[in-house]
Amino acid sequence: YQCDWSSDVCSSDLSDTHFGLDITAEETGINAYNWLIAGRRVAKYAEEIVAEATTQGIRELHLCVGGDIAQGMVYREDKGTHAVVTQALGAAHIVTNMIQYCTTHFTRVYVHCTPGNHMRLASKGRDGLISQKWDSFATLFHIILATYFRNDNRVLFNVPLTPYTTFDVLGHTMFLTHGDSVLNIPFPTKVLPLEKIDSEKNRLISSGIIDSLGAIIIGHFHNPVCMTLSTGGSLIINGTGSGVDNYAMAKGYTYNNPTQIFFTVTEDLAVKAMHPVPLLSAGSDRALDSIIPEFKASIMGPNKLLL
Repeated sequence: YQCDWSSDVCSSDLSDTHFGLDITAEETGINAYNWLIAGRRVAKYAEEIVAEATTQGIRELHLCVGGDIAQGMVYREDKGTHAVVTQALGAAHIVTNMIQYCTTHFTRVYVHCTPGNHMRLASKGRDGLISQKWDSFATLFHIILATYFRNDNRVLFNVPLTPYTTFDVLGHTMFLTHGDSVLNIPFPTKVLPLEKIDSEKNRLISSGIIDSLGAIIIGHFHNPVCMTLSTGGSLIINGTGSGVDNYAMAKGYTYNNPTQIFFTVTEDLAVKAMHPVPLLSAGSDRALDSIIPEFKASIMGPNKLLL
């Protein structure tokens, strides 16, 4: 069913997908992840976005590429992690196919990018999370995406040098950052103090970064949360695409519900309706391969010719 075209807009956050990380059920007991599962999970997310937009008659999408799209190479122990070049090619394969699928429905797709912590240059140490955060594999990946769609006027990219970006949706200011820097927000599985979050929002306004707030959009914590702030605006924390891995398991985080969030925006409401998309079961759905074919993890294969 499709209603008449609407002036409403879809906004989504693809983050913390950690492409290039292999997770085996034998080691975690509850989760597996590889290129095939990753592609199917993102395809399921795209399918749900397009299905809801079709039902609501929405023709414009703001897609946030919110950091930690690939696993990067930030730990000494890199077991289960593909080479960075392979990660970049695989991530480009999956995300370009996702965007192409979205353009079959949306007449305009705005892509807003921000770096995370996993795709930083490890040689820069912890300073790479603070000083010139844009100088990372993430920005190279964003440029690859933008180059791929350079001749498609339906897809527009916002790739800033700041460790955050802002954009307007129907008069509402959205503030996007990964969540590991810029904002000082406690880990949401422990506590979410409303006063502290309101204080962070007011700091953004008083500093002149934003004039008002529709929503703060972050990832990083792997636990989906949406809340309305007492001083106005919303906080949206995206989930993870990869699910629990060996590192999280060792730290005692055994919750495994890979989820990505999208929401609808109206002229009156910055966040009208939240749509968390559970992705755990998508890994076994072969039909999703028609949206995003499996990436073959070899830099010598046909998938290398992306541009």
